[in-house]
Amino acid sequence: MKKIIDLKDDVTDFALDEVDCFQRPISIVLRSMDKQYSNIFILYAKTLELYTSDTLREIRYNLIDILKHMGVVVEPYAKGRLMNFIYKKIESNNLIIMGIDYNKLFYSQYYKGNSYPHWLIVNGYNSNSKVVSIMDYTQFMDKKFKFEPFVLSNKILKDANREFKNNYGDYDSCFSIGIDDIKKSLNEEVKKLFDFIIEFMEKKEYSILNLFNRLLTLTQIPEVSPDDIKNVETQILNVNKCRKIFFSEIIKQMYLYDYGTELINSFSDKSYKLTTEYNNFSIYCLLRIISGKYEGIKFKELIKVLENEILELIKNFKQHLLILPPKLQTISKRNEKIINDFDDVINLKGEDVFFEFVKNREYNWWENDNAPKLQIVETTGAGTTEISAQIEISKEDNCNNFQVGFYVINGDESYFAGIDFNDKWCLDKINYDNFSCYYNYIPVQKIYVLINSNFLEVGQISGKIKKCILRRFLERKNTLSVGLVCKKWEDYGKLLVKFSDINHIRKE
Repeated sequence: MKKIIDLKDDVTDFALDEVDCFQRPISIVLRSMDKQYSNIFILYAKTLELYTSDTLREIRYNLIDILKHMGVVVEPYAKGRLMNFIYKKIESNNLIIMGIDYNKLFYSQYYKGNSYPHWLIVNGYNSNSKVVSIMDYTQFMDKKFKFEPFVLSNKILKDANREFKNNYGDYDSCFSIGIDDIKKSLNEEVKKLFDFIIEFMEKKEYSILNLFNRLLTLTQIPEVSPDDIKNVETQILNVNKCRKIFFSEIIKQMYLYDYGTELINSFSDKSYKLTTEYNNFSIYCLLRIISGKYEGIKFKELIKVLENEILELIKNFKQHLLILPPKLQTISKRNEKIINDFDDVINLKGEDVFFEFVKNREYNWWENDNAPKLQIVETTGAGTTEISAQIEISKEDNCNNFQVGFYVINGDESYFAGIDFNDKWCLDKINYDNFSCYYNYIPVQKIYVLINSNFLEVGQISGKIKKCILRRFLERKNTLSVGLVCKKWEDYGKLLVKFSDINHIRKE
């Protein structure tokens, strides 16, 4: 028997020292189910890293418990045959987070060296050949930090996991992740998150203070290992990187929940100032410790003032959340996949899909592909595939260059099928030609794309009437991916596109 769960690393916004090798695989798994839950998880993690004196292991344990409170189904491997646990969970479409010790992984730089913990994703197995499919980056000799597919033998995985448990315990050594197919109020999850953030910020238990005290203690031990000192110094630098992520993720939530531009700008300005002050403060303290002139930490008054001001702004945002109507979102094993969405443009709300462009950035698709996409269907073989959707477009007056519709990837060929704001229907072959015709721009209408064995067409639906607008020859390849896409270029006015009543029909 064999099975593989397709998975992509869409958590591309963060460096490894910003979202570590424990948090990153969990974030990837959550994002494959629901992007907002991944963002919420990252904010929980950054809160613990900034506002507690917990060790990294304690933070990991707390994050597993937090996952459960988020409604995520976490099942630890407890006893029995490890491979049986993996087979059972993969068959149930649950992904697995596996702790391994690098010193048992032959292609790691730590092989046969010092113990070093790491976590990867198990996303498939082949019981006949006794191998498992994993998602990791270590196969690139630690030079490329993007999780991509790889294969390990059952024996190598079991040995590396056993060594992890011997050195670091069972709690975070192996567990599966799933999300119940239920309706949840996303507002309630975000409110719980900001209650958590406020609670920990009010304690004023700043992790960086604890780290400096730990470093000072180590420097006073005569036979201290240089590696131990370096590890704490690295943690101090990483905490400041985490602070940047903490604030940027809060700003994303503020935009998502329409907090108001002036309030968001105020928060952004203060958080930038605080991050800068912490960076300067950290460099000063590190230099004092190295030179033996360190006399204990005393925060600059400006850091305290900014911390308090930011806390009040976060409390104000929490009050803003309380008066919003609930946003229901289906947390389910959906077939959709979010592709190329580096700025969190795409939001899934119930059965509707929103593309919201707020940043001053180009999202085009020709020589370079910067256009966010939502895959609706991926299929192989022949047959007819049709997708339709109602679109509603809201834009600022200075937003005049955009296209909305469907993408079609047919083997190694890519197509855009949809409407252009500049009074055109388009059926373009990307990097090859522009195929279009005139039409009168309408901000609300229903459109469709149809692909069969020898042609591709795009058109308009009005009631029960389907009208083909453009059609072109297409030689159907074995693999086909179709979904929603929006492109935007040159001007940078805000744009909101809602796709609703999305239907997919496939005929053999």
